[in-house]
Amino acid sequence: MIKKLLLISVAVILLSGLFFACTKTTPTGSTPTSSATTAPVAVGTKLYTGIYTYRDTAFQEDAQRFVDELKAMTNGQLVLTPKLESSLGNMEEGLQNLGQGLFQCGGLAQGYSSGLDPALLFAGASNFEMIYKNIYDYVTLEFKYGIADVYQREVYDKLNVRMIWPIPMPTETIVSTYPIKSPDDLKNHKFRSFGSAAKTLEAFGAQTVWFPGSEIYSSLASGVIDGATYESHSIMYKLGIQEVAKYWTNQSITIFGATYRYVNKDWWSSLPAHLQQCFIIASANAGYRNYFELTQKDDEARMAVAKAGVTLSQWSDKDIDRWSNTYFKVTCSDMIKNNTTVAKCWEILKRYFTDEGRPIPQF
Repeated sequence: MIKKLLLISVAVILLSGLFFACTKTTPTGSTPTSSATTAPVAVGTKLYTGIYTYRDTAFQEDAQRFVDELKAMTNGQLVLTPKLESSLGNMEEGLQNLGQGLFQCGGLAQGYSSGLDPALLFAGASNFEMIYKNIYDYVTLEFKYGIADVYQREVYDKLNVRMIWPIPMPTETIVSTYPIKSPDDLKNHKFRSFGSAAKTLEAFGAQTVWFPGSEIYSSLASGVIDGATYESHSIMYKLGIQEVAKYWTNQSITIFGATYRYVNKDWWSSLPAHLQQCFIIASANAGYRNYFELTQKDDEARMAVAKAGVTLSQWSDKDIDRWSNTYFKVTCSDMIKNNTTVAKCWEILKRYFTDEGRPIPQF
């Protein structure tokens, strides 16, 4: 934890060095130094926060922190209003809405379900526990190794959107009404899940259904489902899930960091350069601070639910590897074979693993 705090403190100090540039105002009659069009900045614009932005979720907390930081850094020049939704269609539809100008910016969990970004690829090819502990690997892959550039050219430009910054999020776990000591215990049980997690559950013999997170509590209480994958421990605790599900897994079972801050490209080009810079810095600051605070809240939530009678099960290293390998097989391998953009990112990922001295997953 000390190492984490030191790392984030250094990052915040470095980012804060640009604070003056962000908060400057353009003198009357002058033109901002920017290649972008200098159209007036809309105040009170809408922030699209994605299909998974239910109220009382980690996505909502990140969105609000980002809005607050951006407002403070720009001295109120750029004010965004979070728009909370329970569902706005699939992830591709969310990007299309953003590209068409229905929203100016927002956070979308794109790779979580569809693999349109490299988050799913990276997490599926790595050990989940490692991913959970080192969020900086992810940013390195995006920007230093250029995965973000590949996706910008081949996916985002066609949709008229731009990816600004990856938003770290704690990973999801499984909550259930019966003990799950290994993936083998999933067979013949019904779970509320979605995307990659659902595919992996099904590979172990489970049945899956999807409905909004707001219905998880009542569905568990009534026996409609036996378990669910949804949010991190602290959010589950906040929603009172411990009252109806007395068995929680204690390890991550889905990817982390599969959420991105996107903007409509036309809206982005209308911002003066100093406000664009503020947007990037506020995205990074809010994302990292939110991640570390949620991680701490997760630790506190685990202690609280244990006192409330919840059993926290920790899978063996062998079972975690089984889950991770199955996850990779059912979600990543087909995309690498059938999607040229993902295939290019896979080559980047293999180079990264080689540089880091890590084994390259085989499939």
